[in-house]
Amino acid sequence: MCEILASEEAAARYENQIIELLGTGEYPAKEILRRLQLDWTETKLRDFLKSHKDVEILEKRPLRYTLKNRVAKQKSLFE
Repeated sequence: MCEILASEEAAARYENQIIELLGTGEYPAKEILRRLQLDWTETKLRDFLKSHKDVEILEKRPLRYTLKNRVAKQKSLFE
């Protein structure tokens, strides 16, 4: 039971680190893993990024990930 909680806490910490990094630019999955020194597989990271609503997938090769620009969306709501 304790191992499951520790695993969930680690996953939440990784998710926060990933989102913080994506807020600074656009990165391919390998670069995210290298910079944050995560013990996730590339597949697990890609699945997380694809399922996260605030992550934008850029159609470059290799695929790059970044945070969606919320400021631009808010601006269009007020116009």
